[in-house]
Amino acid sequence: MICHSKNADFVIKELNLKPQDSLLVLGCQTGAELAIELANLGYKVTCVDNDPAILAPLKEHNNILTANCPIKDYQTSEIYDAALSIFGNSFCVFNTNDNIWGKDMAILGNLSEMLKPNSRFLIALLNASRFMRSLTDAEIENSTANIWQQTQTNKNNPQQTLRYYSPAEFTRMVNRVGLRLNDVYGYNDGPIEPKRLMPDDHQFIALGNKKA
Repeated sequence: MICHSKNADFVIKELNLKPQDSLLVLGCQTGAELAIELANLGYKVTCVDNDPAILAPLKEHNNILTANCPIKDYQTSEIYDAALSIFGNSFCVFNTNDNIWGKDMAILGNLSEMLKPNSRFLIALLNASRFMRSLTDAEIENSTANIWQQTQTNKNNPQQTLRYYSPAEFTRMVNRVGLRLNDVYGYNDGPIEPKRLMPDDHQFIALGNKKA
């Protein structure tokens, strides 16, 4: 009997993966281990990331294809059985040249084109309610903080901006491109599990499918 990690069990169950299904993984910053585990279980995994260093260890696996490009620009003739984005910078993270209102919609539109009808997706997004609860009354009243965005400073990209979403907003976004949101779970650090979304959860997991 093959033992799976809790994250692999969660993904297999929620995406209803069958043996030999094709899985598109968007962003692999900390998800290489899970991608390899799923590939070892027989799923045909394609990993897309714009950082070649992140993709380097995945290139050696026989059951993993890699694509080094911005996710919104990824093009392929492949139509996938499922899609996953929980461990990378695919959604919610913007660099200086990104269109902060258009990039995530472009990714969703591209994703919809690459999924089979009724196939499922699983995406992690930053939770807007937690960010709003962290703001002071003065920040809100004086408009010194944008309740949807936060610019963070780090040594690699001092202009990186984080974009927060609510489930209601994300529902409207996926509907526009032929996708459907079916459920959301709260998520913090650690194994992913079905749990009720709470206001202070750092992220939420969006589960849905492509409309038939």
